[in-house]
Formats: sequence, structure tokens, C-alpha cells
Amino acid sequence: MTPHAFSNIKLVASDLDGTLLVHSDVSAQAGGAPTERALAALHKLAAKGVRVLLASGRPPRTMQCAVDQMGLDNILTICCNGGLVYDSFSKTIAKKYSIPNQHVKLIINTLLQDIGPSVCLGAESGLHFVCDKNYEANRREFLDHDYILRDPTEFIKDKEDTIEKLIVIQPGVMAETLNQRLLELFGGEEWKDIVNITFSNPHSIEISAAGVSKGSTLKDLCKDLGYEPAQVIAFGDMPNDSEMLIWAGTGVAVGNAHPSVKEIADRITESNEHDGVAIVLEEVLEQLE
Repeated sequence: MTPHAFSNIKLVASDLDGTLLVHSDVSAQAGGAPTERALAALHKLAAKGVRVLLASGRPPRTMQCAVDQMGLDNILTICCNGGLVYDSFSKTIAKKYSIPNQHVKLIINTLLQDIGPSVCLGAESGLHFVCDKNYEANRREFLDHDYILRDPTEFIKDKEDTIEKLIVIQPGVMAETLNQRLLELFGGEEWKDIVNITFSNPHSIEISAAGVSKGSTLKDLCKDLGYEPAQVIAFGDMPNDSEMLIWAGTGVAVGNAHPSVKEIADRITESNEHDGVAIVLEEVLEQLE
């Protein structure tokens, strides 16, 4: 990195889990918390007029607690891997990038046919979560919130229903393996304008509409705000962060990042447990002073 690399930064975009947040007994209920060092750096940057954006695969219901921990005004929030822009202050959805309903049905039918009756399916639908009986049985310990139980063929029941992210689990199969299978399954020309497949944990695959990612939604928000890629620094750790790190002028992978994310990053910092984000943010602060 050149000494002047951060002098024009106007926006910091960061993934949460595995990147900005660390886990402890105290923070477990919120899904982790930023370190004091990272939080101090974010507050100093905000005081200098730098916008803070949180971009996560999380839905709004679990994004809100992360926003509250930051103690910052005007935080921008991207949820569901770019499927939603969430206003954490009014607790409403500002914008949706939904999977077209006809595509949802096509994707689900294809998954049921290929993986079979053991497949576990869930879906983020606006502010709601929908899942089938398999998902309920497989992930019961994580379903500590209200949810709608439906047959997957009825995830889209009314024309007003929308789905921003489909979650796919194959019991006994790790996400890395299932990801390869689904990339092959949906790899044909007929699917290129229908699906975007990624993952952010060892257990499940996440499907969004084609062209929808944290990166695409970050790009749209920055266009509205008047920010160029060179004015944005982004942090991440998993494949669902890749597009965001590529689009940003500076994409930073934490030391614990997936190998594929490290390959596309402009820089690799320390792990989330060792203040990787804070270390770089402090360099940004030095160059803004």
C-alpha cells in the first residue's frame, strides 16, 4: 500500500461475523461484538465525516443488535448479502433486491429434484423468515425467533411475497462441497440471469438473484451518495464478501479469511480476533489527519 492510499476515504464498509465482530461469553447473544479498539476507530472516523456501512448476510432481525452496539448515527446497513437495504433507525426496509417470484419456484423445484427430499430450505422474506420442516428440524437450536413454516413449494404464497435470500442445507454435507455441486447444477447458460450462489459459513449455501451481492448493493448506495470506488475501503472474510472487496477501491481480507477472499483482496490484515480491522482503520485515520 502506498502512503497516500487512504487519504480520500469517505466510506468504510465492513462485514460483521468473522470480520468486524469477535465472539465472547458476553457478546454471544448478539452474535459477537466489535473490539473496543475497532469501535474507537469507527467513532473517530465518523467524527471526521466518514460514513460507516455494515454489510452482512444477516437479515434485519439480527442486524439491528449489531447496529445498536456501534453507537453511531447514520449507519448504512446492507442485509441478506445485498438483498435488502435496511433503515435501522426507522426499522424499515429501504430497498429490496428480490429474487423474481417465478425464479424462486424454479430454483426450489430444481433443488428438490436434484438433492431430493432431504434438502433443508429457508428463505429471508422481507422482515420475515420462512422455512420447511426439514430446516426446522435441522436448525432448531438457531431458530430463536418467529418464523413461518411452509412447504417449500409455497414459500411464495401471495403475489406480495418476496424472497431476498434462499438458504440451502444438505444434512451431512459441508457448504464448500455443496457450493461446488450447486455451481455445477446452476452453471448452465439458462441460469446465468437467475441465480447468484455463495456461502458465509460451513453449513449452508445462500442464493440471491443474479447480479445481487454485497458489492452490487454497495455500488448502488455509493452512486446515490456520490462516492467513487476509490473513496471506499471494505473488509471481509468469506466468499459472500468477494464482490464488495473487488468493487471497493481498497478491499481488505482479515487474516482468518477464506483463501478465495485472500486471493482477491488488495491487502490482508490480522484476524478479527487480533484487531485486523482496527489496525487498518487506524492507518486510515492517520492519513486523514
